[in-house]
Formats: sequence, C-alpha cells, structure tokens
Amino acid sequence: GDGNVSGSQSPQHHYLQPGNYAVQLTVTDDLGCTNSVIRENLIQIIKTTAAFQVSASTVCPGQNVRFTNQSQHATNFFWRFGDGTTSRSREIQKSYLTPGNYEVWLFADNGTCVDSTMKVVTVEKVVAAFDVSEPFICQLPATITYTNRSENAVSYEWRFGNGTVSTQQSPSVTYTEGMPGTNTNNVAYTDTLIVTSQHGCKATIIKPNSVRITMPRVLMSPGSGGNQTALSGCVPMNLNFTNQTQYNTQEDQITDVRWRVRGGAFQSGQSVSVSVTEAERVPVELFVTTAKGCVHSSVEFINAGKTVNVDFNRIGNYEVCASSPVEFRITNPPAADITREIWDFGDDSDPGLPMPIHNYT
Repeated sequence: GDGNVSGSQSPQHHYLQPGNYAVQLTVTDDLGCTNSVIRENLIQIIKTTAAFQVSASTVCPGQNVRFTNQSQHATNFFWRFGDGTTSRSREIQKSYLTPGNYEVWLFADNGTCVDSTMKVVTVEKVVAAFDVSEPFICQLPATITYTNRSENAVSYEWRFGNGTVSTQQSPSVTYTEGMPGTNTNNVAYTDTLIVTSQHGCKATIIKPNSVRITMPRVLMSPGSGGNQTALSGCVPMNLNFTNQTQYNTQEDQITDVRWRVRGGAFQSGQSVSVSVTEAERVPVELFVTTAKGCVHSSVEFINAGKTVNVDFNRIGNYEVCASSPVEFRITNPPAADITREIWDFGDDSDPGLPMPIHNYT
C-alpha cells in the first residue's frame, strides 16, 4: 500500500509514514494461474508524538511553571524535570528553587509506540550585593559611596538607614549632623538593596550596621567633664585642665591630644595648666585627633574677675509712691568689668536678677 512489493511467502514490512494502508496479495500456482485479494485499510500506522509547551522558558526561583501536554496518540506519560523530580501526570506545574538550566523531558507512549521531547527551562539567578566605601565614620559631614555588586540586575531600589532612598546603580550618600541618631555621637545604620532582573525576578540584601558613626565626645575638667564651677573666680586663678574625652569604639582610637589657650600655640599632653592674673575671659580649647584622621574639639572659658569697690545710685528722686518702679544704676565697676550681678532691694524680696528696676509695695 506504500508502493513497495515483496515476493516472500510471509513478508515483514516497515511503514515509514503514518496512515491507513490497503494490502494486496496475489498468488500464482504451478500452472500459471493467478488470483488476488485486497484488504482495504488493513494496516493503520499511527505516529505517537510527544510535545508540550512551557508557560515561561525563563522563570524566577520559586515561580510556578506550567507544563501543557500537547502529545498526540499517546495515553501514558512520564516527565523528568532535570532536578531529580519526576511525574506521570498528563499535565503538571512545579517550581524550581535553585537557579540554573534544567532539561525537561516528556516521554509519551500508547502501549506500543513511544516518543520523547525535551525543552530547557532557565531559572534566573539574580543576586543583590553591595559594598560600602567606608563603613566607619568618625567625623561629619561624610560622603559614603555604595558600590553595587549585584548579578543580573537591571533596576535598583536602595533604602538607607538614615531615611533616604535612591534608584541609582551605585549611589552616594552624604551623612550630616542632624540626621537621625547623629546627635548621640554613636549610631549605626542598616541599609537595604532590592534588585530586579530583566524578567522581573527580585533579590534583597539587608546589611545591619553597614554604616557606623562614632565621634569622640571631647570633654575637659574643669568644664563639661566635671568641676564646672571652678571656671569662675577671682584672680589670681591657677587651673589644671585634664582631658576627659570619651570615644566608645573599637574601630578607632585617639592618637593625639592638644591644647590651645587664648588662641596661642598648641601644647601637647593629657593636661595643661593655665594661670590668670588679670580679670578676663580666657578660652581654653581641647583638640583630639584619631587614628583615622578625624579631628574634634571643644572649648571652655575661664571667667576671671577681680575684687573691686562696688557702688550704685538711684536714678531720679528718692521719694516715690508705693508700687512705683525704682531704677538703679551701677556706678562702679565699669560695665565692661561686670560678668554677673545680684541685687538685694532691702525689702525681703527675692534676690533680683540682672534687672535693676524694683517695685516697693
């Protein structure tokens, strides 16, 4: 029925194409007599074809993939998904957790004929990663560069611990005084990067304490480091200032301590002695430098006065009506020499602040 013939008594024949075939047998005896018989559609050749479609050839880790069976002339099916899992269902959906290329095989048969086909499913690898140019900051302002190290990413979403955001690939962030936590001299920020691939796959990395800001708290005594009252007095005054700076970190250390009195030359050491013989306001500055090159300072003032004769008079008449304001004026010492004044108006009222006006009742 396919154009081929045979002279064998009981032949075997291979059909190469599917279809219905009529077979004709012609016999001849020893006298040369012949007879024929034809059987229509005696042979039915069915081609079993394994075929399937994939909902997506490139997917994200954990994303469901649907395998739609399109096989023909098959009743039995066997799937091999390339990750060690198999199935005998006609259709199935599954997910892959690990990035890579997976050969998916479908074997289809009808009990006699078998066919197979294969498709590759790619599970995309997208990795979020970044480096920080300087994770430790000891002085503000400071600009930090975030270098993107992600793989297969096309878009970026940065969420910085200081409250700012960015969509740049490798952004820079300037940390300044006044940002959340910076007023404590010791703060750590957690930064987050979310990346997306060209097929919509996402990956996230969260780095706790990726940027740490620790600054020395420059203190001296007398002053902010203790014994504050010793800064005020009458001449002569002899004060010994000692460094009381606090620096709570293991990532840096103070390597240099210097003092400057009255804006003069710098003096090194953990302490400095200051003598004041004239009434004046003397600035004492303390500078500390860390191993990372950060410089911080603070200043205290010595308020040195001298014993002087004090005198004052009343402005206007000495006789006034009750509850009328009375104003006084200091006549000695000069105003330039006065740093503080307290008035006692002689009527058992509370001591007056620097306001030489009083109502007698």
